[in-house]
Amino acid sequence: MTTMNKPFRLETVLELAQKDTEKATQEVGRLMNTREAATQKLALLSDYRNNYHQQMLSTAEGGMDVTRLRNYAAFIDRLGNAVHQQKGTINALEQQLAMSRANWLEKQRREQSFDILRQRHIEEQRLDEERRAQRDNDEHAAKVIRMRAAQGGN
Repeated sequence: MTTMNKPFRLETVLELAQKDTEKATQEVGRLMNTREAATQKLALLSDYRNNYHQQMLSTAEGGMDVTRLRNYAAFIDRLGNAVHQQKGTINALEQQLAMSRANWLEKQRREQSFDILRQRHIEEQRLDEERRAQRDNDEHAAKVIRMRAAQGGN
């Protein structure tokens, strides 16, 4: 005689935890992509600034009027400011990424806790089924022995 297993009462909570973990994973990925793009932009700005600076130095060796030199210097300063701002953006993204990773770890731990509870539930169901099967076998064996004894006693 088999009986229906009891459903895991926290299945809905586990599914919600899995969705939360998936959302947190996506957020970490999004922030990593954003940080990577910001890092590439920083490299481009830095390279552009360095190249422009080198161009200014080589042009200045051949002689350059003051207005042109000021324009070069002002443009290099603006590029320096852009580099500085981009570094700030990257630092802010690093902080957001660290917080997002911590959130993801917490969501993952929570999901794993519910999954462990589900595995325990499944194991308890399996053990209950084994006990029921053993009890049914024992009852059947006892019935057979009683029938044989009754037949031998007649």
